[in-house]
Amino acid sequence: MSKFIDLTGERFGRLLVVSFSHISKGGKAYWNTICDCNTEKTVGSYHLRSGATKSCGCLSIELNLARGRGDLTGRRFGRLLVVERTNKRSYGSAVYLCKCDCGNFTEVRSGQLASGRHTKSCGCLQRDTVREICMARIGELHPNWDPELTDEDRNATRLYPEYREWRASVYKRDRYTCQKCGDGIGAKLAAHHIDGYKENEELRTELSNGVTLCSECHNKFHSIYGRGHNTSQQFAEFMENDWSDNISIK
Repeated sequence: MSKFIDLTGERFGRLLVVSFSHISKGGKAYWNTICDCNTEKTVGSYHLRSGATKSCGCLSIELNLARGRGDLTGRRFGRLLVVERTNKRSYGSAVYLCKCDCGNFTEVRSGQLASGRHTKSCGCLQRDTVREICMARIGELHPNWDPELTDEDRNATRLYPEYREWRASVYKRDRYTCQKCGDGIGAKLAAHHIDGYKENEELRTELSNGVTLCSECHNKFHSIYGRGHNTSQQFAEFMENDWSDNISIK
């Protein structure tokens, strides 16, 4: 019989040894372990110390999924719900169509989903995280805060907390998507005032007076109608018409 070595408290891969279990008829020690996925498993000393067993079995499942073996349809990963498996492959992995909680659809490789460390949303999770960080540093908490500026100065240059909150709320409501052309992930966005900012002080931070446009559509609107004294009638006309053939953006 080999020398008994206490493995309690030691980690082997995803398994943490929590207590001694028993000695087999062949004189082998077995241990009670708990996996990182919270599954309990009894494993022999040899399998732990040799590296033959590194999880309750979930690691093997994830590796198979990453290699395209198995189906993820219907499973949830972070904010993503897997809708269907496409006929595409990328870097040897299956590609799945997923619907994000924000409403966007995105295609993700199985390995990125199964690992649990990479893709958890269409991109909105990162944006929301950045927004929360930024919101915690607005106003006097921001490192670039200038105490010499008056409220009138900040309103004129839109450097005040309420405006930044309004802009972020407009983007979130519109799911970070241009309401004119539908461009979303990766697009440079602008929060457009339906009734002009300068002339309508009471509407500057009204959510209903804002709409998300990509920078191209936003520039196109102002190239048609100019800047200043813009109205909701102009915006309605802009949304109803296709201006691609009769206007160029400089």
